[in-house]
Amino acid sequence: MASSYSSSGKAGNCWVSKLRFVTDEKNERSFSKNELDTLENEDGFDEPIEEVCAYKVPLNASQSAGIGSTASGLFHMFLVWKTKNWYWSMEKHTDQITIQRNKDERKVKGEFLGEPRNGNAEKIRETSGKGKKLKGMLNWLKSKLGEAYNVFRSNCQHFVADVLEFF
Repeated sequence: MASSYSSSGKAGNCWVSKLRFVTDEKNERSFSKNELDTLENEDGFDEPIEEVCAYKVPLNASQSAGIGSTASGLFHMFLVWKTKNWYWSMEKHTDQITIQRNKDERKVKGEFLGEPRNGNAEKIRETSGKGKKLKGMLNWLKSKLGEAYNVFRSNCQHFVADVLEFF
């Protein structure tokens, strides 16, 4: 079953201003802006980021089946990066920002919350992590948690562009 999470057509009326953190153990926790600093002690947050890749996937199963096209600009975007011991994904959905961590790249690139993504992820940009660490992004993420999802002004594509500017 393809992931039911998409960024299509919603205005963010379910935005909760929290960061969802999902580990390879399927442990899922949410953190408010004031709680983000506690993540600094999580395994991997202090590892240098080696590379960052931006991916796009169809918004829904119809696009995956070839009905419609991601070339139209209607697609979901997310990031995957590699550190010494982990693979990570980060993305913005209509409810909150999610970071996934796993030892297996396929689990963060090909799945969201344990469900297959809508179609194959297509890499659209790659950059060096420039030695930055995820824990260094936590203060930056605090401001992003205050930006509710908006399909026109603050969606997954805007979020990915903003993160890439960080690098």
